[in-house]
Amino acid sequence: MALTGNYNFKGLDIPNAYIKVDSSDCISRYYEEWDEATTSSIWVERQWGSYRASIYVDESCRTNNPKDILDSIDGRFAHSSSADSKNILIQSYEHIKQQYSGSTWTDC
Repeated sequence: MALTGNYNFKGLDIPNAYIKVDSSDCISRYYEEWDEATTSSIWVERQWGSYRASIYVDESCRTNNPKDILDSIDGRFAHSSSADSKNILIQSYEHIKQQYSGSTWTDC
């Protein structure tokens, strides 16, 4: 799984840039919050997804020389772990599409 689309690298438009998520992870933490209904504190679980991705000039550049990375990005988002949610990797790609909404990213 990867994305292709237009990427602006330091003012230079790369029309067929190729983004490949290198790593993705889910982070789960518990926080104490005040519950007005019960007038007591409760523990609430919060989950985040995080990823790191490499950006290449195009798909052939990634295939022929995977160490020739144009740029790298990372991100963090509210992770959904409900039964109908998508896996963490798919959620990572969806977050990239949202972050760069000015571009037309397509799955490949």
